Amino acid sequence: MRNLLDCLNLISQTTPQTQDAVRAAEPLNALELVEQIQFAALSAAAMLKQELNSQFPDGLARVLLVEPDAVRRAEIADQLRSVDILVAEVSDGIQAIEYLYEMPQPDVIITDLVMPDCDGWELINVARTSRVGLGVLMVAVTNHATSERALPDLDLLMPKQVCATQLATQVRQLIERQSSHTRRTSEKPLV
Repeated sequence: MRNLLDCLNLISQTTPQTQDAVRAAEPLNALELVEQIQFAALSAAAMLKQELNSQFPDGLARVLLVEPDAVRRAEIADQLRSVDILVAEVSDGIQAIEYLYEMPQPDVIITDLVMPDCDGWELINVARTSRVGLGVLMVAVTNHATSERALPDLDLLMPKQVCATQLATQVRQLIERQSSHTRRTSEKPLV
């Protein structure tokens, strides 16, 4: 497993061959190399998922963290990981929307509401009105005074200054409540 992770780390860095192919205007060669890397990454992901499924039989919670401040994003991500949550990190709403359409669906999206280009409001709107956001819990952090009643599409609203540990705890509890609710509703007999 360690060797596989080391290989992934090396592969994830742009290879000199890929850089040379792109510089030499050989897009076909560059594409072949990228596809080889993609295949290796997919194989590794399948092996890692199998390993994680044995460690987390009830499933692994996924969070998409959307935070423009890199330091703050890393701090929150570390705390989420410390409570056994898989975290994908992006810096703006546009990247978050791309992630939603390209990657496995997260259980929760944590987003800053105020961001350049595509803010948290737009991201929430896309998530709530498209198939890619169906059932995803929405958590917003903001510096602005906003009442929760004005935000019916949110599952949790937190102040921007919230400590990362408290945010991770709240998100973990939100996921557990949702999971518990989903199990209870699926156990009810059909009438």
